[in-house]
Amino acid sequence: MRPRHFCRVVQEETHAPFTGFNRAKAAVLELAILVSRLGMLPRDKIEAEIAYLSIAIEKTAGEGEKEAWDWLMQ
Repeated sequence: MRPRHFCRVVQEETHAPFTGFNRAKAAVLELAILVSRLGMLPRDKIEAEIAYLSIAIEKTAGEGEKEAWDWLMQ
């Protein structure tokens, strides 16, 4: 015989829903990491990563992500 446990919800609370990260936010974070490693990685690797990450920016970025992307690309 397998033990079974029964319970009931006594109280439930929600503070603020987690909105999560979209692809553009993740791309900005990855670009920030790349920028911090400019002297450590080969230029072609950095350019390839930027090209890949820019796809997410073009498709899903809002104004905040575009502003951060542009700032990091300077």
